[in-house]
Amino acid sequence: MIILCFFSLPRAISHLGLLLSGRQKLKSDSGCPLIYVPKLPLQRISLIRRLNKWFCGLVIFIICWLNRIHIAHGHGFAPSSFVLTAQKFGAALSLVADIHGATLEEAIYAGRLASDDEVVKVYKKDEKSVLNQSEWLIFVSSAMRKYYEDLAQDTFVKASVIPCATETSFEIDERRRAFLRSKFGLENRIVFCYVGSAAPYQMIGEMVRLFDRITKYIPKAFFLLFSHHQDVFLSYMQEVAINPSRYRVTAVDHNEIFDYLQMGDIGFLLRENSIVNRVASPTKFAEYCLSGLPVITTAYVGDFSAMVKDQKLGYVLDLPSLSVDMNLVNFVMDVQQNRSIYAKRCANFAKENFSWDHYGSVLSDIYLRVEQN
Repeated sequence: MIILCFFSLPRAISHLGLLLSGRQKLKSDSGCPLIYVPKLPLQRISLIRRLNKWFCGLVIFIICWLNRIHIAHGHGFAPSSFVLTAQKFGAALSLVADIHGATLEEAIYAGRLASDDEVVKVYKKDEKSVLNQSEWLIFVSSAMRKYYEDLAQDTFVKASVIPCATETSFEIDERRRAFLRSKFGLENRIVFCYVGSAAPYQMIGEMVRLFDRITKYIPKAFFLLFSHHQDVFLSYMQEVAINPSRYRVTAVDHNEIFDYLQMGDIGFLLRENSIVNRVASPTKFAEYCLSGLPVITTAYVGDFSAMVKDQKLGYVLDLPSLSVDMNLVNFVMDVQQNRSIYAKRCANFAKENFSWDHYGSVLSDIYLRVEQN
């Protein structure tokens, strides 16, 4: 197996350290040969955008021909469309399209594209081609599969749902948890956690204000945040005037996150009502659960919101009010009193449903089916 990554040259130059560290981690985690190829710049220009697709398709064709590769796993619509272009060069390639998000809606949601932009038509055409011409489709949620089936007015027979999974070798260690809580001065606190970026879709402002409201009912509440965007989070805390004794913003390497998350009691995962969120599969949900943290979330997080309710993995808040009522308070107190029960339930659910050990065999089965066809 070979991993081929196309990257933006201007972005790589400005974030060279991040690119190199990410490349090293990907190489270490996968154990596969990696090939990094820059895309053509200035793709807002229509001609260059078309040339880039042919360039990327040609690269895929050459690499697959030289290495006798017959199945290409496209991570998203754009790479998958490059594989379809490689087929036009004569590549005997079968495409497994792995759709990790509603990419067009994500670009509009993030403000990178206007809904009436000319590029939108191009993206829609690529989406349609990938959905129609792939040998197999993979979606990260059942909600995403239904969304694209409704969009295509079709039922995808050759398709699977594989959520954003994680390594599940981590085991909760109560002695380690007690040591870390003592080290951070959290022995008698109810610890709410957040891990991730300060991107707008994470609803950081709402999350901070929600925590502030919780402290009015639960004086022992403490907010522990893990992020490399520390300045942003500190500014939010200062804006809401939360006492510094009630929170800590820190950063750890990703391979340490499970160890540190087990200090917590409850994780935050808030999303607003949008297509992007309703079909999503945030990895942090699996990370929280594996670390033994039930999750406070909203009703718009892909398949996970229903799982939280059905499997008793946390609490689903009402939007847009994000109010703190006695139901939420009672949930928090129940977690405190029965923490080991919640921790075991969440961790076991993660191991059974978000394990790469399990989904690795599912992927192997997909490749075998595609190869036999």
